[in-house]
Amino acid sequence: MKRASDSNGASESHPTPEKMSKTELSDQLSNFKLVKQLNCHNDTKTIFLQVEKEEKMGVIILEKQPFDDKIAEEVLSEDLRSQVVFSNDIYSTHKVLVQSKATNEIKTTLIYPAIERHILKYSAKDPFVFEETPQLYSDFVKPFFEKEALNCQWVYNILEKKSESERIICEDADPQIGFVCVPDLRANDLSDVQTFHAVAIVNRRDLMSIRDLNASHLDLLRNVQKLCLKGIKEKFSFGKEKLRVFLHYQPSFYHLHIHFASIHIQGTHVQVERAHLLSDVIQNLEMQSNFYQKKTMTYVVNQQDPLMEVIRENVITEAE
Repeated sequence: MKRASDSNGASESHPTPEKMSKTELSDQLSNFKLVKQLNCHNDTKTIFLQVEKEEKMGVIILEKQPFDDKIAEEVLSEDLRSQVVFSNDIYSTHKVLVQSKATNEIKTTLIYPAIERHILKYSAKDPFVFEETPQLYSDFVKPFFEKEALNCQWVYNILEKKSESERIICEDADPQIGFVCVPDLRANDLSDVQTFHAVAIVNRRDLMSIRDLNASHLDLLRNVQKLCLKGIKEKFSFGKEKLRVFLHYQPSFYHLHIHFASIHIQGTHVQVERAHLLSDVIQNLEMQSNFYQKKTMTYVVNQQDPLMEVIRENVITEAE
């Protein structure tokens, strides 16, 4: 779930476009000055921009929307003209200009005001594979994130029903094994099994990540798994065979949460070095209560990430 807030509690969570008036949309996205392009993902047709307004920094994410059902009729119509880019025997590629409103829409995500950590999060990355032993975690990584992790006020707003209450998919109010399940910020269409992505945020505030889990938390994990799969099935009519259910390590924010994402969704968030299937986590804890306190966790750190500086200073230097 890619959200965060600054130290003042400013959240990436905003009203969804369908619930906003044209005036609100204009007020939200107008008068920004482009500072620079942070990154561009050609495979997902997504661009990340650093912007500025009123001497405060922000991040704008622009994403091309999926095709609608009517695009085939327009592309194959007699009136359409195309430019041939490449042709070889039976193969050819073409540039086509279509007028379909849905095809030309751009989903825009705004993070404002943004802090430096947000800018780094969405900038182009130079990845580094890191093996985090339990000792390295307790000595360097855990203290770093306790001090530097992004503020989670937006998470508490969801749990306390101050924000996004109308978006709740399912929930359990129990303080120990309960949760709130909401759509991921960048989920396009929850009714489409191809793009479905939701996140279950646990009510407990003493669990930061998978590293904190032990066998005493099995009831919590099983409860989230059971009730979320049931709620998603009832509301959207597709079952667990269509979902990839996992936890991230490292997570993007340090309050325990579990992803329920369409099996069709691909990208860095489901890569083997980051995503840990909930069913595997449960089985590991059933076999050994302190599994994640003893396990060496391998994950990718980006060279620009502040954590990398801690690794350079304390881990790489020691190894040398």
